[in-house]
Amino acid sequence: MHSSHMKLLPSLVVLLLMSFSAFAQQRKVFKINPGQKVIEGIPREDLYKYPAFIPGEVYFKNGRVGTAQMNYNNLYAEIQFVGPKMDTLSLSEEKSIDYIKINADTFFYHEGYVESIAIYGPVRLAKKNFIDYVKKEKLDGYGQKSSASIETYSSMSGGGNQALRDLVAKEILTFAPYTSYYFGDRFNKFKVATRKNLLSMFGKDTNQETRIDNFLKTESIDFRNPDDLLKVAVFISNL
Repeated sequence: MHSSHMKLLPSLVVLLLMSFSAFAQQRKVFKINPGQKVIEGIPREDLYKYPAFIPGEVYFKNGRVGTAQMNYNNLYAEIQFVGPKMDTLSLSEEKSIDYIKINADTFFYHEGYVESIAIYGPVRLAKKNFIDYVKKEKLDGYGQKSSASIETYSSMSGGGNQALRDLVAKEILTFAPYTSYYFGDRFNKFKVATRKNLLSMFGKDTNQETRIDNFLKTESIDFRNPDDLLKVAVFISNL
């Protein structure tokens, strides 16, 4: 390797580390302390998608339409509405829901709520924003963090944290916001955005499957990048 290139490498590594450090510092996390309810440890502006409950419409598969003041709860990963007693309730009969309109946003329900990003021909692209459990830090006998007993987890539940409604932390818990992406078909059946799921949904025959697979390789598609997923949706809609 040329000597000038060798000199550039350390500087490049430093820049990459600085960039990663800046990204890590921007990562929002929520610390839940012992004795505190999980929902109490997350600021309202992070807990809900909208600043306030606003008019929404629920379109059911049987043609019925319901209206209420609604919001999307990021911790529970579900739509909530204001009930008759001005209490916050979760929608029931989810499987009978066709879609929900809140503001200019559309939500579908298929094994959980997903928010529509775009529709290209037969391809639906959607996302799910949710707040999930990251890790737990146990306290030692003196009430201090015990580094020996720290357990780290990746995001596990993908939202829909029903068990968190009244959960009171017995140790320090850490939560963070996540986004997962989904492909859907014309029947609003959604699957997590992966190569395998994409091919199973839209690879109608061997030729089509090969063309999609070649596109994914040629374009170096990152299934965590919404811009890349839009490229995929446009490509498939033109097959």
